[in-house]
Amino acid sequence: MHDRERKILLLAVAAHALVHVFDGMIAPLIPLLVREFETNYFRIGIVVTIFSILFGLGALPAGMLADRIGPRRLITGYLLGAGAAFMAVSMAGSYWGYAVIMGVAGLFCSTYHPAANTIIGKEIAARGNAFGIHGIAGSVGTAAAPVMVAWLGSRMGWRMPHIVFGAVAVLVALYSLRIPVKADYGEGEERPRVSLATEIAPLASMVAFYAAAALTGLAYRANMTFLPSFMGERVSVAGVDVVTMGGVMATLTLLSGAVGQYAGGRLVDRFSPDRLYMIALSGSTLFLLLMILGNAVILVLSAVVFAFFYFMVQPIQNDMLARYIPSERLGMAYGIHFLFVFGAGSFGGAGAGFIADRAGLGAVFIASIVCFLLSMVLIGFMIRNRHHRPGGLPGRG
Repeated sequence: MHDRERKILLLAVAAHALVHVFDGMIAPLIPLLVREFETNYFRIGIVVTIFSILFGLGALPAGMLADRIGPRRLITGYLLGAGAAFMAVSMAGSYWGYAVIMGVAGLFCSTYHPAANTIIGKEIAARGNAFGIHGIAGSVGTAAAPVMVAWLGSRMGWRMPHIVFGAVAVLVALYSLRIPVKADYGEGEERPRVSLATEIAPLASMVAFYAAAALTGLAYRANMTFLPSFMGERVSVAGVDVVTMGGVMATLTLLSGAVGQYAGGRLVDRFSPDRLYMIALSGSTLFLLLMILGNAVILVLSAVVFAFFYFMVQPIQNDMLARYIPSERLGMAYGIHFLFVFGAGSFGGAGAGFIADRAGLGAVFIASIVCFLLSMVLIGFMIRNRHHRPGGLPGRG
């Protein structure tokens, strides 16, 4: 790997872990925030919604900006802006002041995913492997956030986690300035051979791709929201309460998901990404079904394998866009992608809660199976469209 590629990947790993720590900042602090602002769970939930909506809505303009000003500048802007916003929490004296600061932070965080995927897609030759490592960093940030944030908050007050991780983001932003906006290869220095798209994918194929991504995003949010409760109800160990058991099982699935992201990234450098996508969706569907039908042991094993297959999807999706979209429009393509994934995902929790209240927790996972089956139909159409239309999707068969 070229020196510039290593620097880009290190930046992406640190920034991705941070963006998921920021995304998970509020949940562990809810009891402290309720007490601090003399409010209730619903109003704190509004703050989470504000952050989440802006986190998704900013993705499309961020992708367009990545094409115009360059993804490295956008990553630096995210780190400085979000870092400053979180550090400004030290001055938040009211509920609405805190809500506004978190909204600003969510908007800055929204620029990260389109920018990071664009710079990896354009500038790292072993793109799939890089996407896999990048995905692992996000999973680590998601899994570590509750523990780190809760520990700091319980010992030094609810403001301290915001300030500490905000300061870390500013330091990473300073590191990002060591990576030039454009690569400058000296005489005799070999430029990495990055494989970029040479053909434009048919419009119908891209519509199918984005619709499938929205469905998988919806299923992901539904599954991750209610998996701890579902497993806590179905798996019992002497001396372990339902909440703890659910949390332990959710952590196991996230760890398995990190392995799946790495495996997906490695495989997509060697095999056709659309067929890998179908395999990953098929595995997710099968093991979700086994989770519903099996006993406690089968449920645990199936949940771990399900997470492996599901998280394989992420580096595959990212590689497909880099492979099928012209370089000058790659940022916008990632912006649309994350708008659909996060936008649909923002409805997943509430929609799954509606289903669970009326039909039980198992029905949430049946609905997720339907989402995966529809995604498979859409990706199947995309594959068929690639093989039967001139100028279709390039790929390795």
